[in-house]
Amino acid sequence: MFIQKPIRTTEFYVPEKNTYKKFIDILLKYSDTIAFVVWPYLDDITEITDDTRYTDIINSIIGTEYIESFNTKNSKDSIVYLKVDFWTRSFLLNKKDIFDYENIDEKEINLEDVFFLREGEILCCTLTHECYCNVTEEIKNILEKKL
Repeated sequence: MFIQKPIRTTEFYVPEKNTYKKFIDILLKYSDTIAFVVWPYLDDITEITDDTRYTDIINSIIGTEYIESFNTKNSKDSIVYLKVDFWTRSFLLNKKDIFDYENIDEKEINLEDVFFLREGEILCCTLTHECYCNVTEEIKNILEKKL
């Protein structure tokens, strides 16, 4: 299990569009793992590895698991974990913002609700469709100083 601790004291935070790249770079600097919720759920890793939208991050995948949903009571989410590396950074920076993970084809899986983790602790989590972003107080302080 990769996510070991829920997010501590949290602060709502939405990066401005013109600071998105710097926002991602700061989060990556303090994170050791990136996680995405797989929507609607992941039956098999080939659903990601065979999807051309995710070709660049295939080698960054370090695991998957089902966890209790943060958003839906009595439900589980499929999670895919990625290394913090060049490919993951590129994937994130190719998005227009932290919420740009809409599913184009409802028949396919989609990666959304990105989490940034350090030693199993959530530093930043998002809810894509709700445009919700939460960061720890530590990360919020860093972002306010650097952005």
